[in-house]
Amino acid sequence: MELHDLGAPIDELCRRLAARNAARISGRLPISREQSEHWSTFFEAPDRAGLDLFDGPAPTGPTS
Repeated sequence: MELHDLGAPIDELCRRLAARNAARISGRLPISREQSEHWSTFFEAPDRAGLDLFDGPAPTGPTS
């Protein structure tokens, strides 16, 4: 299993959510900036020990 943490700042996450909300795709509920800011307070980025619990990235590119 892989874990990807891109560490995007809250402003970037909210910008992406605004675009997602504007798309109004069926089955997706809008997420407000206030909700994002609230839930971001619960997120703790993984440290090295946490990352070591997961596999590294899968190889990409051509295989021989």
